Amino acid sequence: MPYNFPHGTLIEVRQSSLTPQYFDFTELLKSQTTATGGLVDVPPAFLSGNIRNKNDPAEKVIGYFSVVNTVWRRLWLDRFSAGQVPLPVLSTVNEPKIPSFPIPPEWLPIPCIESATRTGIKPFGWID
Repeated sequence: MPYNFPHGTLIEVRQSSLTPQYFDFTELLKSQTTATGGLVDVPPAFLSGNIRNKNDPAEKVIGYFSVVNTVWRRLWLDRFSAGQVPLPVLSTVNEPKIPSFPIPPEWLPIPCIESATRTGIKPFGWID
């Protein structure tokens, strides 16, 4: 949310409970699939998970089975509930506070209207 944004925004926070082993596996997988080819990137290595071939235990199998519990919450954030008023664009703390109006049109709340790029259904937790 831009610092001078006068309206609130809805965010969704998700928290998942992972085992340390599953976290390490996913981090290694991520590092090998997103950062490859540079001089200082992690060299590819075999990802040993917790899945095994029952008929051939010596066979290398890639994968990890895990059960994860995830909780989520939607939160409405705005600067006024945090006790701070949005500052105008390019202002400093010691300058007099001049309202940054008119507000750019792309920052104004738009009603939920059904279209090809929008939905007519308000998200759970949305505040008008």
